Amino acid sequence: MNQTRVATSVSERGPGRRLPRITEEVLFRIAQELLTNVIRHANAQRVQISLQEERGALVMTIDDDGRGITEQDITKPTSFGLRGIRERVDLIGGELTMKGVPHRGTTVGVRVPILQQR
Repeated sequence: MNQTRVATSVSERGPGRRLPRITEEVLFRIAQELLTNVIRHANAQRVQISLQEERGALVMTIDDDGRGITEQDITKPTSFGLRGIRERVDLIGGELTMKGVPHRGTTVGVRVPILQQR
């Protein structure tokens, strides 16, 4: 439990090596914005953050048990935080998914290719 009274857990099964600095910074800012949204809008009791490597990509998933984001929330032109998330995901060549289920929560996934270093 943290000062927001939202139980937060993190699991990580990542690539075991550092990602490019821009990728790390972008993923951090996306997670920061999503957690802010959970606190402000979701009325959640719990949030789970996971990072894992899957088939040449790093997948970050943030899942809460709040009210569930609606399609209207996702497409609202004044949702500047969500717009910023989309722009950041595009910046690093990633993919973004968002899904809400009423009264069950929201799941946001960010999939970023992991470039092989030679």
